[in-house]
Amino acid sequence: MLSQRSTQKMNLENNNRVIVVLGMHRSGTSVLTRSLQEMGVDLGHDFIEPQPMVNKKGFFEDVEINKLNVDLLTALNRDWDDLTFLPAFAFEQDNIASLKLRAIDLLRLKKSDKPFGLKDPRINRLLPFWQGVFKHLNLTPSYVIATRHPTSVMCSLKARDGFDDEKSYYLWLEHVLPVILETEGSKRVVVDFDLLLANPQAQIQRVAKSLDLPFEIDSIGVKKYIGDFLDKELRHTQFKLEDLHVAPNVPEGVTDTYRLLNRLARDEVDINSPEVKQKFEQVSTQLQTLSPALNYMTRADKLLSECHQHFSSLTNETIRLGERESQLNTELAVERSRLMTILSSNSWRLTMPLRELARFARSPKQQLRRYAKMIKSKS
Repeated sequence: MLSQRSTQKMNLENNNRVIVVLGMHRSGTSVLTRSLQEMGVDLGHDFIEPQPMVNKKGFFEDVEINKLNVDLLTALNRDWDDLTFLPAFAFEQDNIASLKLRAIDLLRLKKSDKPFGLKDPRINRLLPFWQGVFKHLNLTPSYVIATRHPTSVMCSLKARDGFDDEKSYYLWLEHVLPVILETEGSKRVVVDFDLLLANPQAQIQRVAKSLDLPFEIDSIGVKKYIGDFLDKELRHTQFKLEDLHVAPNVPEGVTDTYRLLNRLARDEVDINSPEVKQKFEQVSTQLQTLSPALNYMTRADKLLSECHQHFSSLTNETIRLGERESQLNTELAVERSRLMTILSSNSWRLTMPLRELARFARSPKQQLRRYAKMIKSKS
């Protein structure tokens, strides 16, 4: 039995821990985050609502933290799918200070006697910001790094967002490189999405052991997670490593990077080995040499998106005007029919002399001229 002092020490340690789930969008980060609940991690309660056609099981992302990340990217004049690098000094701008204070206040309120779980794929590219927040709060971060076959990610992004293959592959690289290079010195573990679905029990054990989290293999929660939460519908595609050699439009560096991530997920290489750091730094350097081209692709992509939006707006306006024209034509036809009914009625013909007399009474001079013209034309 733990002594009171030992329990207090453990609670203090847990109170100072934050478990950060990193990984590219559509890489199984939500599935992995959900598993942390079975390891005593507090994910909060105010989550982004599930989306049936995107993620019906849920995102397990805190609404306020997600909103802050969106606002942070906006302040940096970026979006989550930009192919542009964010240098560390970008987070030192004056307009970022208020957002950092907001993040500090958020995490301070969310801390409890359990480690707090933080998940949003945007954090991959915002790590310097959040690591500054952790340092200010004296929090010790540990990282769960989700990885998935790049072609599966590409297919998912194409289905959800309509992205071109090349854009998705470059986005994958720009999201996975910092999660290794910028988490050095912290407890961290790489989990492959396909391996998690194939043997969830073993992968959850890996995470718990690597991050020093509690885990009961026979608990009701674990059995429910494996038996009920995980299902085949979570995965629509599955590729092998060698498929990257035949897949079209795969940029340089993607294959080698995924091969190394896959080895890390299989515990075939130590994540803290010089080999890992060297390879990721090499790919990162190669990618940064493409910055001008990637920046151009981002600007062109945004311009194309604006053109599509404008075209869509014009199309909708054309449809609206067409519907209005059709409505007016229908109303005009109704009025014409109503007028013809009146003009052909007996009552209209019988009352014609009275109408002529009424017009004459209202304007006798005009009517006299009218009759004079009629008489003159008949003579």
